[in-house]
Amino acid sequence: MNTHPSYRTSTLLAAFASLTLTTPSFAGFDQMPNGHHVFFYNDNGSMTLNLDSPDDLPTIDIPVYANSAPFDIVLPTNATSWIKSTHATTLNFDGKINTHAGNGNSADTCNAISLGNASTHATHQLNFSHNSSLKVNTQSNNSYAILGIKDTLDFNDFHGQISLTNSLPNSNTIHNAAIGGRIIKFNTISQDASITTQSISSQPSTYSIFAQANAQTDAITINSLAGTISSTSVNTQQFGYTHALGAAQGNIKIQSIEETGSISASGSGVSTYTILAFHNDINIDNIHGQIAAENTNQSHLSNTTAIHASRGGINIGSISQTAVISANASNAIRTAGLRTATSYTNGSININNNFAGTINVNTTPNDGKTSIASAIESVNKIYINKFDSTGSINVAGNNLNAYGLLAANSFESNQFAGTINTLGQNNSIGIKASQIDMFKNTGTIDVQGDNFVCGILADTVQLWEVSGIISATSTNPNLQAAAISTSQWDSNTKTWSNEDDLSDLVHLQTGANIIGDIRLGTRGLNDYGLDQLILEGSGSFNHNLYGIDELQIESDPNNPGSIPRWNLDLALTPDAADQQRNIVNILYIGGSAFSATNLTVNTLKMNTFGELAIDLDNLSALTIKNAELDGILTLDNKPTDYQLGDTLTVFTADSITGKFDRHDACLDSKHSIALDYTSTEIIGTIALNGDTDFSGTIDNTDFNNMAAAYLSNDRTFSWTYGDFNQDGRVNDTDLYMMQYNTDLTFDQIKARLIPEPTTLTLFSLTALPLLRRKRRV
Repeated sequence: MNTHPSYRTSTLLAAFASLTLTTPSFAGFDQMPNGHHVFFYNDNGSMTLNLDSPDDLPTIDIPVYANSAPFDIVLPTNATSWIKSTHATTLNFDGKINTHAGNGNSADTCNAISLGNASTHATHQLNFSHNSSLKVNTQSNNSYAILGIKDTLDFNDFHGQISLTNSLPNSNTIHNAAIGGRIIKFNTISQDASITTQSISSQPSTYSIFAQANAQTDAITINSLAGTISSTSVNTQQFGYTHALGAAQGNIKIQSIEETGSISASGSGVSTYTILAFHNDINIDNIHGQIAAENTNQSHLSNTTAIHASRGGINIGSISQTAVISANASNAIRTAGLRTATSYTNGSININNNFAGTINVNTTPNDGKTSIASAIESVNKIYINKFDSTGSINVAGNNLNAYGLLAANSFESNQFAGTINTLGQNNSIGIKASQIDMFKNTGTIDVQGDNFVCGILADTVQLWEVSGIISATSTNPNLQAAAISTSQWDSNTKTWSNEDDLSDLVHLQTGANIIGDIRLGTRGLNDYGLDQLILEGSGSFNHNLYGIDELQIESDPNNPGSIPRWNLDLALTPDAADQQRNIVNILYIGGSAFSATNLTVNTLKMNTFGELAIDLDNLSALTIKNAELDGILTLDNKPTDYQLGDTLTVFTADSITGKFDRHDACLDSKHSIALDYTSTEIIGTIALNGDTDFSGTIDNTDFNNMAAAYLSNDRTFSWTYGDFNQDGRVNDTDLYMMQYNTDLTFDQIKARLIPEPTTLTLFSLTALPLLRRKRRV
C-alpha cells in the first residue's frame, strides 16, 4: 500500500463520496470500500475498534481533522483499548487524537492501541506522518499508548508524537510505556518527532519504549534518531523505576543518535536508567546528541545510569564532539554515564572508534553509605580506541567513591588526548582497572579528593608515550595521593597494600607533567616482575618513586642530536623499608641528560650518548653503588673561588668501571677540572689547560707528553697526555685550549708537536709561576 499522506487523503475522499452514513452525527470507525477501517470525527465520540478475525489483515486510517485540532476520545470504563487488532495490521496515523481512559482502579489495564495476541508473532506497520499525535491520559495499572503484545511494531519513518501520562496515585505494581512490544523498529525518528511517558504513582515502572524479544534478537532497532525520547516519573513513595528505552530480552541497536536527537529519563525512585538492556547488549554506532539520566530520590538509595546493560555489554562506534552523556543523582548508591552490572555474558564496554564528546556525572551525599560515581564502569573490560582531544569526562561526587573510568578487568586505549576530571570525598581515582594499557597519552587526568587520591590505579600498568598531565592531589595533607600506582591505600591501617605485582612500565616523554608519586612495585626490587620507568627527552619530577626496578633515560626521537635533560628532584630521602622509596635497581642513561636529588641507584649503566649531571654542591643527592661509566659528564655548580691545585671529589661509588668519554669541566678560558679515576671515586684537580703534569707552568714536558698522543686514533688518553677537554682524544680542540695559556699561535703549538725535520730551534714559552696547592676539598 502507498502510505504517502496525500495518497491516503484522496483515497479517503473517494470512500466518503460512496458512503451513506446512517446518522447525521457520527464518530467512530467504519470500513471503506477499499477495505480500510477509517476513523470519522465529530464533536464528541467514544467509538472503539475491535478486529479479531484471523482472515482479516486490516489497514486502519486515522485522518487529519478539518482544522488540525486534537480530537478527544473518552473511552468507556469497561474498554481496555481504543483500537484492538489481533493480526498483522497497517496503521496510517495522520490525525491528532487525545484519549482518556481508566477509572482510577489499580486493577485496570488500558492501552490506547493493542496489536497482536499471545500466540502469534506478527509484524505491524505503523506510519505516523508529520504533525500527527497520539496522546494517552490514563489512570490504570498497566498502560501503553501502543502495545504489540507478542509482535513486532515497525514504525518505518516516524514523524509524529506519542505520549502516555498515567496519574494513578496509589498503585504499587504499575507498568507504563508509550510503546511496548516484542520487537520495536524505527527507520528514522525525525527531528520534530517525540515519544514520551510520564507517570505519577508510588512505585511505577515507566518506559518510553519497552521491548521483550528473545536473547538472540535486536529487541529495539533505531536507524536514525533526530527527535526526542523521554520518560519521567514522580514516585510519591520514592520507589519505582524510570527508563526511556528498555529491553527485557534481546539487544538494543541504534545506528545513529543525531545532533538534534535526545534520550532522557528523570525519576525519583530506586533506579533511573535511560537506556536499559536487562539480559543482552546495547549497540550504538554513532552518538552525536544527548543521553541524560536524572534521579531526585531523597528517601532511598538510588541507582542512576544513562546507558546501562545489566547482563550484557555496551558497544559504541563513535561519540562525537557534540554528544553529551550525563547522569545526575541525589542520595545515590551508584551513578554512572555508561555501566555494565554483571558479566553474565560479556559485560565489556567498547568505544571502537572515537570518543570526542562529554560525559558528566554528578552526585550528592548519601548519608555516609558506600557508593560509587563513575563516568564509565564495566564488570569486565573498557576499550576506547581513540580518546580525542575534545573528549571530556567529568565526575563529581560528595561523600563517595569517584572514578573517571572503572573496570574490573582491563582498560585499553590506543590514543588518550582528552581530559578526565574526578572529584570525590572518599576514594577519588581517574582510571582504575586490574590491567591498564594506554598509548600516545597527551591528555590530562586531574584527580582531587579528601582521602585516597590516585590518577591511575591498577594491578599492572603499561603507559606508553605520556606527554600530558597526570595529577593527583589530596586536600588533606595527612592522607595519600599517587599519580600512578599499582598498590591500594588502606585508610584503616594507613598503609599501602603489599601485593604481588606483575611487570609494569611507565614511559614519560618531553612535556609530561606528573603531579603525585609513582608506585610501580610493592615489595623488593625485581621480586615480582620488572617495573620500568622510561624518561624520554626532557622534563622534571619532584615527587617520589616506589619499587622502580629499571630507570631508563632515552633521547627524544623528535629532536635528534639534541641532549635535553630529565631532572628528578625527589621529595623524600631514599628508604628501602618504605617499599623501596626512591631506590632504583638499574639506571640506564643513553641519549639524554639526567640529574637527580634524593635518589639511590644500585647499578648505573651509561652508553656513549648518555649524559650524567652531578651537582658539585650536593654530591650526596645521588648515591650510586656500582657505576659502569661512558658518555658525557656534566658538572653543575662548578666552583667559582678556586686556586690552581685545588682538588675536589666529583663522583663516588662502591665500584667504578669505565670512564666518561667527555665532560664540560672547563671553569673559564684558561682553567679546567682535570679528572682522575680510581676504582671508587673520581677526583678533580684545578689545572691550567695545557699543563699535563700539574706543574703550574706549560713547558717542554707538557709538549713531550702531548706529542705521542696528538692525532692518534686511540680514544683512551687522559689529561696527562694532553686531553684537556677529556673526550679521550688529543686533537686540535685541546691545542686551542692550551693556546690561551701561552704566547704561541695555534700554528706554532702545532708545529711544536709536529716539527719540520730541519727545525731544531726551541720555541720560547711564557713561564707561569707555580701556584700553591690547596688541601683536598
